Amino acid sequence: MKRISKQDIKAGMVTAERIVDIKNNVLLEANAEIRQGHIDILKTWNIDFIRIREATDTDESLAKVLQQDREAEKKESKQKIIKQELGITADNVRSILGGDGDRHLYSGGHEAQVSGAAVKITSLLNNKQLDSYIGMLKEVERGFNGDVREREFFIRDSNELASRINKFVLTTTGVIGYCLYPYKLDVNPIAAHTMRTAVLSGKLAQLLGYSQKDILVVVLGALLHDIGCSEL
Repeated sequence: MKRISKQDIKAGMVTAERIVDIKNNVLLEANAEIRQGHIDILKTWNIDFIRIREATDTDESLAKVLQQDREAEKKESKQKIIKQELGITADNVRSILGGDGDRHLYSGGHEAQVSGAAVKITSLLNNKQLDSYIGMLKEVERGFNGDVREREFFIRDSNELASRINKFVLTTTGVIGYCLYPYKLDVNPIAAHTMRTAVLSGKLAQLLGYSQKDILVVVLGALLHDIGCSEL
């Protein structure tokens, strides 16, 4: 069994497990041969990778490897959460709210002790991630401007944006800091509120131990929760 990114999926491969979308609708059953039509569908969904069955796999060996891989994935996810949150302190938050910061906020990073070992922690805020946050914020504003009923791809676009915000939440050190950062932009306040809600909801869902698929559902729901607001 091996993992394959969705960019590397090829016709003729065989799935090692059932593949579902964010609503648990089955896209492909286990042991299904992948065709070109399946590839096109998988690439439109928020799936980072799929597990592929190899010729040497037996049903017994595959079941064992799948269990080990899923457990390793859960462990890796928990370790990421620990590393991401180490940079957040009360002083950090006060610095963000005040519009300035300390060396941990804006430096190249620092080391922290985790279980007796030194772990490299990136700075709480950095320009690249801030630009990414602001870029998504502007997309939120554009997405809710005008009559959404006339936008043929509104749901698809919202789903893709939710996926990007979800990745931002899961991989950014001190993600809450970007919601508090006093950026100076002429942005619709409800769009800004929607973005903050999506990020904070995703982070809360992550800290509560939700699966990545469920976190994505939470983020998408947060993006759409004010869709009927007349001020947008």
